[in-house]
Amino acid sequence: MAPIRAKVRAVILSILGIIVALLVLRLILDLVAANRGSFLVKLIYDASDIFINPYNNLFTIPKNSVLSRINEGAISAIIIISLFVFIFTEIITGFLYDTVEEIILNIVDAVFKLIEFIIFLRVISISLNSKKIL
Repeated sequence: MAPIRAKVRAVILSILGIIVALLVLRLILDLVAANRGSFLVKLIYDASDIFINPYNNLFTIPKNSVLSRINEGAISAIIIISLFVFIFTEIITGFLYDTVEEIILNIVDAVFKLIEFIIFLRVISISLNSKKIL
C-alpha cells in the first residue's frame, strides 16, 4: 500500500503546487502592477480569483505602508489552502494503510491536526481583533 499512498499524495500535492504557483504569479503581477488588459495577465487574475475571493479582507495592510501593493488575500489563500491540503492528504492517505489500527491512528492524527489548525486560526483572529488590525 505504500506505493499507492505515495502516488495519491503526489497527485494531491501536485494539484496544490499548481494552485500555489498560480497564486504566487498573482502576487508577482500585483507587485509589478501588471497591465490587466493583457490576455495572459487577465487569465491569471481570473483563474486566481476563485482561490483568493474567500480570503479577501481577512486582514488588511495599511495603505501608507511599503507593503501596500501586496495582495493580502493571495497570501492568506496560499497559507490556508496549503494547510488544509496537507491535512486533507493525511486523511485520504490514512485510509491506505494495511491494518485497521494504522488506519484509525492516522485518521485520528489528521483530525487532531485539523483541530489544532482551527484553534490556531481562532487565536490569530482574536489577537488581530484585539489590536484593531482587522
